[in-house]
Amino acid sequence: MNRRFQALYLFSGFRNGSEFAEALGIHKTYLTQIYKSGINPSFAKKLVKLIPNVNLAWLESGEGDPLISPPPPSESELRRSGQVDLLVGILAQLEEPALSEVLNRVAVLRPR
Repeated sequence: MNRRFQALYLFSGFRNGSEFAEALGIHKTYLTQIYKSGINPSFAKKLVKLIPNVNLAWLESGEGDPLISPPPPSESELRRSGQVDLLVGILAQLEEPALSEVLNRVAVLRPR
């Protein structure tokens, strides 16, 4: 498992285990413990938060791919994305002072 961890953190842009442990918010000795004993639920939660598409099964067993593909976006996510693109396109065409007026009105509407 140690080699898989090393591959994972190097692939993720960390230079060494200490840097990886720091990003996870754990002490390096705890990471060494995980190397030897395996992944526990608390560590898995931290790891998935740091690297959302990590394949925990691969990390434990070496089977499969190191990273899993994220699920495809839902229809509502795609629709929202299209709406945002449309609005950004419209805003990009506005000139001052109309653009400032629209942005000021939106700022008033945003819940804090």
